[in-house]
Amino acid sequence: MTFLSTGMLFGLGALLVPVLIHLWRQRRVVQVRFSTLRFLKIAAAKTSRSSRIENVLLLFLRCLLFALLVLAAARPVLSSGAVRLLGGDVPRTVVLAVDNSMSMGCRINGTTRLEAAKAQALAVIDQLKPGDDVAVMAVGSTPQLLVAEPTLDHRVARQMVESILPDESLSDFPTVFREAKKILARGTRGLQELYFFTDSQETAWRFDPKPVFDRARESLHLLVVRPDNLNPPNAAVKDVKIFTPFAAAGSPVAGVAVVENFSDRPLQDVLEIRIGGERVAQKPIDLAPGSSAEIAFEARMPEASGHWVEGVASIEGDNLPADDRFYFALPVYQPPRVLVVEGQQASDPRMRSGYYLGKALAAGAGVAPQTISSADLDATGLEGFSAVFLADVANLGDRALVRLERYLQSGGTIAFFPGDLSGPAGLAHMDFLPAKLLDVGELPLGGIRAIAQGADLVTAIAVLILPVDDRRGDIRVGRFRLEPQQCQ
Repeated sequence: MTFLSTGMLFGLGALLVPVLIHLWRQRRVVQVRFSTLRFLKIAAAKTSRSSRIENVLLLFLRCLLFALLVLAAARPVLSSGAVRLLGGDVPRTVVLAVDNSMSMGCRINGTTRLEAAKAQALAVIDQLKPGDDVAVMAVGSTPQLLVAEPTLDHRVARQMVESILPDESLSDFPTVFREAKKILARGTRGLQELYFFTDSQETAWRFDPKPVFDRARESLHLLVVRPDNLNPPNAAVKDVKIFTPFAAAGSPVAGVAVVENFSDRPLQDVLEIRIGGERVAQKPIDLAPGSSAEIAFEARMPEASGHWVEGVASIEGDNLPADDRFYFALPVYQPPRVLVVEGQQASDPRMRSGYYLGKALAAGAGVAPQTISSADLDATGLEGFSAVFLADVANLGDRALVRLERYLQSGGTIAFFPGDLSGPAGLAHMDFLPAKLLDVGELPLGGIRAIAQGADLVTAIAVLILPVDDRRGDIRVGRFRLEPQQCQ
């Protein structure tokens, strides 16, 4: 029992009042000599004893009256446990936490553990009284607060429990209890109860309980409900490691798959490798109880489009199908696509600014670039190009600048080569350049300078060989000033 006005309990000192009155009114016995009357003495003794009992009872009743008045003024409140002991109806705030992690997909006797847990949660809802609040959460790697605020609408709670779907993630038990404490703290009902429906995986309980529960143990009533106590056989593909950096059609793909046997009996199975939906390898598995092994495989890459292809390593389905497969991705080699944007468009192809650049790319990297003029860049999409070379471009339109900016933001590469048309005034509006162009000068044929560093700036040299005639070429140089934060 607790009291809302504890200060009134000091009024219990008023119990001294009836005690003092009783002592003050106590009669004194005066002895008077009289003739021997034997029967009168006996009657007087009986009357004296009866009077003392009545006085004691009267004193008790007076003290009880004062005590009850003081206790009533102190506003007593019975605890929930006392009310239940006396047969009263105690309202509750109930949180239903249903584990929907991967392990709850284990199938036992034709039904999954998640389905059994949901049925148990619905049975708890059926037993709730009209005055009981209820909240619902699904427990995975991140708890989903399906009914975050305790509600008296049990019908909504039932619908949320029925809507819980399996999740192929690991459960995070500490987060579950923290979220449940927050929900119960917002509740207004007497008893606080947490029903946790889970298969109670041992690894999920490996955490320090002190910072999770702290002082909530006294008020929080935790009940962990397991769908079953069985330990069915289970094996899993835990990981896939691919040793091939990228794959091309017909090229070999090598790797290993990690298979673990959680059962208490040997595992004899077949590991199947599929790439792009096509089966490319099969390997036998023979594992002892409670052991794991790396199964090496090698296959030929099938035809694939795009930059990535999906693969999967799988074994035959068992009681827990979710961990019987492991997905991986392979980068697919694609021939690079290069775009050269030319500023100069002379009639003689050899006089164009990107002519020799294209020749160098074709000879060195085996790439035949696509060449367009700077005016065509407004209508040319840059998606799919490995790199864009700007060869002596001057003024670019707003649409072309937007395309280049988006291309850079998506991870593309732009190489800039200044030339006769490249000047500080024409390139000042190219915000995507990492430096500001100062000027353009000439170097003698064969002269090469890579970097000139000063006290407060760094000068970067970009070189482009432009054909003038069949006998010689000029080396055009662009100097850029890099801001200090770009030089770090």
